[in-house]
Amino acid sequence: MAGNHSRRKGSGAELELVRLIHEQLGVRLERRLRQYQSGGWDLEVHPDESGPVVDRLARYAIEVKRAAAVSPAIVAGWWRQAWAQAAAVYRVPCLAYRPDRQGWSFVVPLQELHRHMPAAGADSLDYTCTLTLRGWAALLREGGAV
Repeated sequence: MAGNHSRRKGSGAELELVRLIHEQLGVRLERRLRQYQSGGWDLEVHPDESGPVVDRLARYAIEVKRAAAVSPAIVAGWWRQAWAQAAAVYRVPCLAYRPDRQGWSFVVPLQELHRHMPAAGADSLDYTCTLTLRGWAALLREGGAV
């Protein structure tokens, strides 16, 4: 029973984030339903979308997490998962998470802001930054460091 609740919460979080990203960027994303069987990230750009923001967004492997409460240790574990999934498919890791009654946060490598920063790794959040939804959307609209 707990597994069903967790899947529903995860599905709800993904759908909520799809809607919010569309509101911020005007880009449709979709849930990667096959990721439950094969592993991997949660959201990808809808195949009918195009344009420079879409091209930047398509570089990311977005992992979505929801929890009642979040600690630095929990975020670090989620980051390891996001980083490993992104590395396996040569994408940029992006962890999107939201604790209950709070806004969304996005963890991305610092290289997304400045290409000369050290590379982020799976073992540490040292070379990452955490952005709000609006901040992450601005990074995508403006093009970031790439």
